[in-house]
Amino acid sequence: MSIKGKVTNSLTGEPELDAVAFILPLNRDTLFGKGKPSIYTLTDSSGNYSLKNLRSDTYKLYVLKEKSGDKIYQQATDEIGFLKDSIVLTKNMDSMNLKVFKEDATVFRIVDKRLNPDGSILLTFNQKLKKPEAIILDPPALDASKKIKFSKNNDSLKVWLTDLSFDSTKVSIKENGKLLQTATLTRGKKETYTRSLTALNNLDNRALPPGRTLKFTFNFPIESFDASKITLLEDSVDTKNFTLTKDSLDQLSYYFRYPWKQKTMYDITFAPGAFTAIFKAQNKEIKTSLELGKKDDYGTLKVKIVPPEKQKSYILEIIDGNKSIVNTIVVKQDTSVTFSNYKGGKYFIRITYDTNKNGVWDTGSVALGLQPEKYGMSLKSYQSGLIGKEMR
Repeated sequence: MSIKGKVTNSLTGEPELDAVAFILPLNRDTLFGKGKPSIYTLTDSSGNYSLKNLRSDTYKLYVLKEKSGDKIYQQATDEIGFLKDSIVLTKNMDSMNLKVFKEDATVFRIVDKRLNPDGSILLTFNQKLKKPEAIILDPPALDASKKIKFSKNNDSLKVWLTDLSFDSTKVSIKENGKLLQTATLTRGKKETYTRSLTALNNLDNRALPPGRTLKFTFNFPIESFDASKITLLEDSVDTKNFTLTKDSLDQLSYYFRYPWKQKTMYDITFAPGAFTAIFKAQNKEIKTSLELGKKDDYGTLKVKIVPPEKQKSYILEIIDGNKSIVNTIVVKQDTSVTFSNYKGGKYFIRITYDTNKNGVWDTGSVALGLQPEKYGMSLKSYQSGLIGKEMR
């Protein structure tokens, strides 16, 4: 007898290649996550799998998209899919389709902590927090002057302390005011640190997409800048009509504004010492060349959403070809929305039922037997361009 089906990704709906589909007899299901299954197969390029030559028995069906290759589920790194109900196998079973998802950790843990060579502290978490806080417990005098930045998903934290003469420091992580964990880091008395102030920008290669404000993000919190050491050339002609303002929500970033023109080349130079960060770190020369992106290279997606059931909550997400969510809105009534200036490429539209009305898509849980929140429609890919779409 056999079990056949298809495996897709819960985020994009695309088929999963080389996912491990496997079964465990119900009386051996406690081996899940502890040992390698004896009955398994890999999915093909279409996401299809086939488990053959099976005995009549009661099984649990799983699929694993793993990083390590050991065919043992590791929550921290792998994606998982499962059928909630067990299978009583008495005949061939087809269309046993599964979706893989990244399971959230149930218990918070700091999975990595390190004092970097530049003197900054990096903490990595196994959960995405919602309202995180960081407190320096020891030495307590450093808490008031600390500089911190949580990652976009609140699953890591970078800390800069203004005084690095301590032997050890304790950093506490809280969520909604509740203490989750405290990390202790030590340093050698003779440790020295090397700092190089650098900057990244938000250009698309060398193009600034229409409607986007040019932003430079540094690797240290900036304390000051010297405008006389910043130059802007417009087609090789020096111009001063630009402004540089600090991002009020990000102490590492500055916005560079100018009335950019099409078919014009720009060159920005930050001379050595143009920016001064904490620890008195200064930049070496930073050069950036750019031009305004052509409007024909970007598209607009117009969507009209008509919820099938009123008084319920839905989430509309735009997902790019790298499986990253690029835009999200919560819908509770008939809504029309325009997503503008998307770079040419493949995108997906996904609408899910926000069952618990928390405004985010909730993943599943193997232990609780919960599947990810359901889609309100099938996924379809679009090449960016002028597109109109009504969804019901």
